[in-house]
Amino acid sequence: ISFDIVFANQPPIFYSGQSVSGTVIVNLRDAMKMRGIRARIHGRAYSHVEVQQTREYDDGQGGTRTESYTEYYREYETYLDHQVTIFGKDRHGQNPVLPAGQHAFNFSFVLPPHLKMPSSVELGHCNIRYMIVGTIDKPWKFDHIAKRAFTLLESIDCNDPSLSQRPFPLQNEKFLCCLCCQSGPLKVTANIDRCGYCPGEGILLNAECENLTNRAMRGIRAKLVRLVKWKARGYNDHRSSDYFEIKSPGEIAEGQSFSWSNQLIQIPAVTPTITSCGLISIKYEFQIAVIVPGGINLNLVFPITIGTIPLRPSGMAGMSI
Repeated sequence: ISFDIVFANQPPIFYSGQSVSGTVIVNLRDAMKMRGIRARIHGRAYSHVEVQQTREYDDGQGGTRTESYTEYYREYETYLDHQVTIFGKDRHGQNPVLPAGQHAFNFSFVLPPHLKMPSSVELGHCNIRYMIVGTIDKPWKFDHIAKRAFTLLESIDCNDPSLSQRPFPLQNEKFLCCLCCQSGPLKVTANIDRCGYCPGEGILLNAECENLTNRAMRGIRAKLVRLVKWKARGYNDHRSSDYFEIKSPGEIAEGQSFSWSNQLIQIPAVTPTITSCGLISIKYEFQIAVIVPGGINLNLVFPITIGTIPLRPSGMAGMSI
């Protein structure tokens, strides 16, 4: 027997409100008696958190010892779970016989248009998965099961005013101290063109550094940082990842200013922002830093949203500091 699922859409990428349709293909060498063939759509989030614990135990000599161990906590959150019979019976009646040969059974599920479902994602300790599960329900025997995952993208429209608008410019300054001698301030100002982007689009950056200190700076650095948080059974964990890092050329001499103008920085292929899941959160920051040699960098942070519907060309606008 061969048992497979083929999606009508290739690649199988969907938004809420669209139909997930395809065909369950069964190829039998001999006729098979069964209750029926089911198609199920299933979507859920999963997370697990590892917690280091300690405990004491009797060492057998009248004393105690302490050992470390790991406890694992897991949790699920379900978004979709619906099953239909595409061949055979639901409950009552005679068990049908499917003849030998190849058979194709169509299925179609409409993703709920008003249900907030987070985008698919695969991470080390957590994931959000959507799939079609095909089952040949056999009486008194093990069932045959086929699974095919599809990608769901939450509708995050970068044309929405909250994402297409330009954020306020950011600025920061600090004084560098060396023993009892204090130099002039180090200042940085930066602006980006909007608050939301899709992979493949570009962040238009303008940044300016005024170096009134008595030492040279090593330039301005820009990077995209992903912040992931997940939880399970009341325990939390988090990770951060840098997706790219670029640096302005040369140093910024003492007493000098430097403008890093109209830098178009392309967003790589990254997971969309996720805020609608009860277990997993994914957010992004566009971080700007003046690199201070032998000291703490002077930083600016722009929270940005990674969307799934790109900005239309008519919505683009120029910008300047």
